[in-house]
Amino acid sequence: MLTAVGCSRREPPTVARGPELLAIGEIVDASGVPIPSATIESYRLTFEVDGNEVVKTYAEDGDASVAGIQADASGVFRIVDAPFVLTHEWQEDVWVCEDVCTEYQTTCAWVDEEVCTPVCEDVVTESCYDECYDDCVTTCEDVTTCDDSGCWTDTVCSDDCTTVCEPVCEQVVEQQCVDDCQIESHEECTDECIATEQQCGYQTFYHADPVALADVDAATAEITYRDAKGEAHTAKGAALVSAQQETCPADRSVDACEPFDLWVQRDRFSE
Repeated sequence: MLTAVGCSRREPPTVARGPELLAIGEIVDASGVPIPSATIESYRLTFEVDGNEVVKTYAEDGDASVAGIQADASGVFRIVDAPFVLTHEWQEDVWVCEDVCTEYQTTCAWVDEEVCTPVCEDVVTESCYDECYDDCVTTCEDVTTCDDSGCWTDTVCSDDCTTVCEPVCEQVVEQQCVDDCQIESHEECTDECIATEQQCGYQTFYHADPVALADVDAATAEITYRDAKGEAHTAKGAALVSAQQETCPADRSVDACEPFDLWVQRDRFSE
C-alpha cells in the first residue's frame, strides 16, 4: 500500500511494521526558503546494493484518482509505502551449448488396426399389461320389521364384486445396434535422429532477486515537481536521514540496538 500526503514537520516513528518505507522531503529555494504546495510528479529513490543500483519510483500514473504527491504549506511531503518490496532485477547472457539433430532416418511399418462401425436397425416388439376393473352384481330384498307401533318394510341391497382383468398390448419400436468390425492396415512412420551437431550461442536469462534492507549500502533521492506557478523543476536530495531504522534502549548500548524493516529517507531538495 502506498500513501503519499502532505504533512507538517515531524520525526519518523521509532518502530515500523516492516518492511516499510518512510520518505520525507523538504523543498526549498536557493536561499533555503520553503516552497509551499508544490506537486511532486515523480519521486525516484536509488538504492546501492553490492555495487548495483535498485530504483524505486513513485509517480503520477495518469489516473485521475492519483493526482501526484502534494507538499504542504511548509514545503514538506511524505510517502509511506508498506509493504515495501525492493527487488533487484537484472539479466545475464550465458553461453549455452546443446546438441541439435542434423540428420534423420525415417522408418515405416504396416500396422493392423481393428475398425468398428455400428450397424443399427429398428426392432418392433409387443408390450402388454393388464387393465383391471371391478365387475359388480347388486342384489336387493325387502325386509319387514314390526314393533308395538306397527310394521314397515325396508329394501336392503348388497354388491357382489369380482375383479376382472383384460390384457392390453401395444407395439414398441427399439433400435438395436451391433458392431461391424474389420481389420484395416495403414503405414506408420517415425523419424529417428542418427546424427547430431553441437550448436552454441548466447541466451539471455532474467532474474529478480529480493533485497533486504540490511543489504542496502546507500540511497539517494531525486524529484521532479511543479511549483505554484506550474513551472517544472528537477532536484536531487541532500540526505538528512538515509538509513534502516533502529531502536536502542535508554542507556544507548550499541550492542543492544536492533534493526527494523523500516527504511527512513529524509532529504532537502533545493533548486
